[in-house]
Amino acid sequence: MALTQTHGGSATIGSTEFSIVSASTTLASNTVSGIYQAFIDFSTLTATESYEILIKEKATVGATQRVIQHIAISGVQSEPLYVIPAFALLSGWDITLRKTAGTDRSIVWSIRAPEGSVGPSMVPKQYVVEFIRGTGIVTNGVADVTSPNGPWSWIVPEGVAELTIDGCGGGAGGGSGGTGNIYNGGGGGGGSAMSIIGARASANPLSTLTVTVGVGSNGAGGGAFAGSGGNTTITGLLPLTAIDGSLLLYGAATVGPVTGAATLGSGGVSGGVSGGVQATVGAAGAIGGGGGVGGELAFTAAFDGVTWSASGGGGGGSNSVASVAGSNGGNASQGNRWAQAFMGTGAGGGTGSTTGTNSYGGGGCGAFSLFGKGGKGGNGGVNGAAATGYGSGGGGAGGSAVGGKGGDGYARISYWKAG
Repeated sequence: MALTQTHGGSATIGSTEFSIVSASTTLASNTVSGIYQAFIDFSTLTATESYEILIKEKATVGATQRVIQHIAISGVQSEPLYVIPAFALLSGWDITLRKTAGTDRSIVWSIRAPEGSVGPSMVPKQYVVEFIRGTGIVTNGVADVTSPNGPWSWIVPEGVAELTIDGCGGGAGGGSGGTGNIYNGGGGGGGSAMSIIGARASANPLSTLTVTVGVGSNGAGGGAFAGSGGNTTITGLLPLTAIDGSLLLYGAATVGPVTGAATLGSGGVSGGVSGGVQATVGAAGAIGGGGGVGGELAFTAAFDGVTWSASGGGGGGSNSVASVAGSNGGNASQGNRWAQAFMGTGAGGGTGSTTGTNSYGGGGCGAFSLFGKGGKGGNGGVNGAAATGYGSGGGGAGGSAVGGKGGDGYARISYWKAG
């Protein structure tokens, strides 16, 4: 008789009871009838770890769920793949794991059943797998922190071929404010990386995808321009053509320093750039760095969806009179009402200022992505703010200050699977 995998996955499991049926710490009471057998891989255990397995069921629907078998696993296992005997389950069952001693470990599992033994109430379930720098792989809200920054190898589940992909590259940092003069223009805001939502792709079941998430670049100081954001890539997909099977979301790029007129001292340096929406420059006065070009999409597998990238706002120029405040920095995507509503309050270009002897322009606002908001441009003499969320640009520096960091990239794969 042929078998089917009804449940499966991996997670770092600690002292909180974890259901391998729901793939989370939310315990299950599954009423999908069938003859089930669990396979659990304890190969990551060391001599100090102990885990318990609990198999639970109800005598009848509406009764109290009770433990029908308790299994203790301790230390290094000579045969680490533990197989639970098959059970006829019906009325409200669950299989759980819990660490009782030692360090949290990543554990892989699957639950199998003979085809035809699973009841008709089994319905497809949606799974969402996120790849987040600094965290790791997060499946339906449960984090596997084994590799916090990747690149990650992710196995397409058995029986799954159609995937939906969302994500973005790394955002650019904000440009430096002008330095070394009594006239200091603001830096341009960092551009956002390319974002995409709803890209449809195909992959072979049980094939391995390699996911790399781009790093957001740091903001610049000392008259320099910020670095480019890193690319986000997913390889191993089935191609639409014979060329390749990969998704590439470019990080935001940068351009060289842009200076104001010599009579007005040093202008602000440009921030990162991103194609898509035209940014405004600073208000009247010597223009500091502008936003520029940036994130692009290269995808050779079949896809559709919404894509987005935007330029950071230009930095405000210093005033030709040192005792007069410089111009304000520009907002990213000025004139796009949807964009302004999305950005909300707290973002925007910085305000120009003067100390009485030094004139400073405000920094330009960082561009937003579909997954995060750009950092606010720094006021004159103040650092630009870091981007929030993923893929957005850091705020440009106010005159003589440092730009804010761009947001790291992001990747998300969702799919439907029975069980």
